[in-house]
Parts: sequence; C-alpha cells; structure tokens
Amino acid sequence: MQRKVQLDEKFRVIGRANINCVNFTRSQQLVYIDYDIVYALNVSELYTMALYSSYIGMGAAIARLPYAFNNQKDRFSVNDDASQLFVIQNNKSVSYYALSQGKFARAEILYSQPVVDSQANVLSMSVTWPEGKKTAPVLFVESLALYSGNRILKVYAFDNILKEKLNVQEPSCFASNPSGTKLACYFSGAVNVYDTSTWKKLASLPSETAACLLWRDNDVLIVGGQEVVRAWNVAGGTYKTLFLASAKKVFWNSKASLIQAQTSSSVFTYNAEKNTWATDSNHPLPARNSVQNGRFRVYTAESKNKK
Repeated sequence: MQRKVQLDEKFRVIGRANINCVNFTRSQQLVYIDYDIVYALNVSELYTMALYSSYIGMGAAIARLPYAFNNQKDRFSVNDDASQLFVIQNNKSVSYYALSQGKFARAEILYSQPVVDSQANVLSMSVTWPEGKKTAPVLFVESLALYSGNRILKVYAFDNILKEKLNVQEPSCFASNPSGTKLACYFSGAVNVYDTSTWKKLASLPSETAACLLWRDNDVLIVGGQEVVRAWNVAGGTYKTLFLASAKKVFWNSKASLIQAQTSSSVFTYNAEKNTWATDSNHPLPARNSVQNGRFRVYTAESKNKK
C-alpha cells in the first residue's frame, strides 16, 4: 500500500483460513494454521512467493499440532521468532507448545489444561508475549462472578505452570503495550500500569470511567474516558487532552469569542488554530448556552440507535 502497488487478487491467497488462523510475529513472519499444520513465511518474501504459489505453495510447514485447529472457535498466538505457540480452545482450555526450528516436527506440548473457575463463568481469554525470544506468554482471563455478577480480570504468567499474577475486580478495559512489557488496566477510578516482568505498579492516572485503552507506542497510552480522551506519557508522568468524547453542555461564548464545553469536572475551551481542547478557568461560562452563532448551528437529538 505504501508503494501504491496492488497485487492481483489471485496472488494474495496464502491458504485456507479465516482471520483466527493468522498471526504476525515481531520478527516479520506470517504464521498460519491450516487444519493441524502450522506454516510460516517471511513477510519480505510475500510478493515473490505469490508469483510461484500455484507451483510451490505458500510458506514452509514448521509443525503439526496434535489436533485440528477449529478456526471458528479457537485462536492462537506466537512468540517473536515463532519458536513457541499458544492456543486458546473455545475459551475453555489453553495449550502451550514448543516448535522445532529448521525442521518439520510434531509440536512439543509444554502445558495443556482447561481453564475453570468454580466461582465464575469465563467470558473471554487473550494472550500477549513480552518482547524477546525466551519470554513466556501472559494470559488474560475475563470472567463473570456467579453470585455477585461482577466482572473479574485475572492475569497469569507461565512458569512451568500458569501462575496468577493479578486479580482485578470490575475492570472496564485493559491493554498491553506493543512490546508486551507493560499492562494498563482501568479499575477503581484510575488507570494503573504494571510491569509484566515483576508485576509491580509503575504508574497510576486518576480518570473518569475509561471505555477504551490504546497504546500509541511503548510509553504513551491513549486513555479513552467517557468524557475526555487523553494521551498519557507513562514514563514522563505527563498527559495532554486530545479531544472531548462527550459534554454536559456546549457553548458559543460570544463575549470572549470562544467555543466552550462543560464536563462533569471541568470547563474546556477549544483552540481553533491548534485544533486542541484545554481546561479553562479564566473565562466564565455564559449565563445561557447557545447552540448557534452567526454561521454555524448545532442540532441535537436522540437517535433510535443509542450507540
């Protein structure tokens, strides 16, 4: 896409699969599973291999799983150099494999167990790999408590067995950074960031309920609050407002020639030149809020689709 070169559709096919069957590694390999065979191919060779795919196939078979991968219910993840593979089967069990390097062989089972909790129902599971060839996977298990109805997030790290490292009650969202070295999670009125090697808390940012967390890079976290979306530099401890997600009231402040918005905790002013929002304590809000000025008018209404 960057080079504005579009391959013909027939050269894009790499195998029988859906999106659950495909993963990219940090070492620029594309790994996919077809039935019970694991294939890998180098991303830089995609174009060349596509030209000859009808003759030689796409990718090299690197391992055979002990069962058929169900691309409707199963998901998998691989480490940086595709030497290890982790499979989540139907959100009920997990299997961890070592893959032979340089030759095709049956995948070696390192761990395989169902994930059960007598006090809760498992809602979803996901996995991330901290950066590095010898790192172990980190498993996230979201569940719903049977008696209280509360959501629970449990985080496990693998050390011969899966060991629980974090237990969070009522989280709204969580996300690991691109290198997998930090985990951010919102609960109890703040976004908390943990080191995934020691599981110590690195930083905390008080916030209204966060609906979404997204890492821009390994140090900057986008915190999508219900009212304000901010970019938080976790290492530097600073943040800036990117934009407002919602507001209780909006104003055309004709006296100060400003656009203002009131959230539950602050008043914000919009800078049209810089396209930024900032808290403002210097300009009092108008006695009445107007939704139109000389050229623009804002119309508000409730749609049938609440989202």
